[in-house]
Amino acid sequence: MYRSRTRKKNIKANSAIKEIERMYEEEMPDDMAMLIINEPNKDELNKIKHIEKVRLEENGQELLLVPAYNSSKLKVIQVAFEEDQLIEKDIVFEQENTQDHSALLLEVFRPEGIPQYKIVVEYTGGNGEYVIAYDGKDGDSHFEYIGEETP
Repeated sequence: MYRSRTRKKNIKANSAIKEIERMYEEEMPDDMAMLIINEPNKDELNKIKHIEKVRLEENGQELLLVPAYNSSKLKVIQVAFEEDQLIEKDIVFEQENTQDHSALLLEVFRPEGIPQYKIVVEYTGGNGEYVIAYDGKDGDSHFEYIGEETP
């Protein structure tokens, strides 16, 4: 059931997360830095007041990226595999100081092989990242979470 969350001191939680929790009567993880909704439906999209749309690839999968905290910084970074390591190349999208009730709708191809992009979310006191790739073993669930990493 939905509960009011005070996630971090001096950081305001994104109200859009609360709307999704109410909609599904399900709590999101406390250590979540960002919620990812794969192929969001109209009801989910209508719960978010401010959606920025970014198309990296036509006919890609839609990912709705909802930062857990207001005033977060979102980055989508192009990556490549070099010498058995994932290397950051170019920042293809960046948004600073996210507002309340906001999300990013990203259209991107989710490869089964070598990843092409990763998502980074930064906020006061922590960050998280997620490499965009298809999970060939279990498939991608409707909800995915970027966990918090604290310095």
